[in-house]
Amino acid sequence: MVSTPIRCGSRLDYPFCHAIGFSGGSQRRVLTWSNPEGRALLAKGQPAHASKEVEVVGDKIISETDTYWSGKMVTADGQKIEEAMVVTYSFDLAKQEKSPWSCFIPCGGGTYSKAQADKKLQEWGIPSDKRTR
Repeated sequence: MVSTPIRCGSRLDYPFCHAIGFSGGSQRRVLTWSNPEGRALLAKGQPAHASKEVEVVGDKIISETDTYWSGKMVTADGQKIEEAMVVTYSFDLAKQEKSPWSCFIPCGGGTYSKAQADKKLQEWGIPSDKRTR
């Protein structure tokens, strides 16, 4: 993971764009941004936009995935983990005129429609201007 400041593009202009990582092969790359304030907010019991991943194959963006934390810790498989909502937008599915959204809470928290996920994130205290549209 590289932690030097970078200039983000307009769609990826987030206050935490300075933390970026790359993974994948020569054609597939996953760019990851992490919120440097995320852990501190979680420690205070506050919600946070924890991270964003962008999957790129060649020169095409395939998907964007945002992870949000509710501010609560939950127990899963005997371990304390962040209660999280993972929201993915698939550009390929959108081109196929299928629902491009995948929204779920990991570790048995269930799957949600985009509208249901937005409602849940609002309940957690994450304002709509801080969410993927």
